[in-house]
Formats: sequence, structure tokens, C-alpha cells
Amino acid sequence: MDQIASSQQMKETLERQMESHREQHQRQLAELRQEITEKQTAISEMTESVADVMMLIYYQKIIININIFCILVTAVSLHFVFEYSTK
Repeated sequence: MDQIASSQQMKETLERQMESHREQHQRQLAELRQEITEKQTAISEMTESVADVMMLIYYQKIIININIFCILVTAVSLHFVFEYSTK
């Protein structure tokens, strides 16, 4: 009879330990999921920021090229004005 009671007590103890471990693992899993979500959000925000910076760089390059073109057109125009005015 003591053996049956002892076995039953051990079974209950093991079941409580298993439940405790299960709850602990569920908490850890929830924390990890939250961490993943936070990191995915941060990555998305950084990706958007990088895309914005890349777009600004692209537009700045276009503006620089337009300015260079305007300078070249002005230089050519001045060259022709100077050349024709000296003749």
C-alpha cells in the first residue's frame, strides 16, 4: 500500500514538474516571439530608412548631373559668343 501511495505521489510530483516546465517553456517561447517581432519591426524601419537615403542620393546625383550639364551648356554658349564676337 505504501508503494502505491508512493508511486501515486511520485506521479503527481512528476506531473507538477512537467506542467511547471511546460509553463516555463511557453513563457520563453512567448518572449522569443516578442523579441523576433521587435527585431523584424526594427529591420523594417531600417530598411525603409535605407531606401529613403538611397532615394535622396539618387536625386542628388540627378541634380549634380543637371548642374554639370548646365555648366557645360553655359561654357559652350560663352565660347560661341566669345568666338563670334571677336570675328
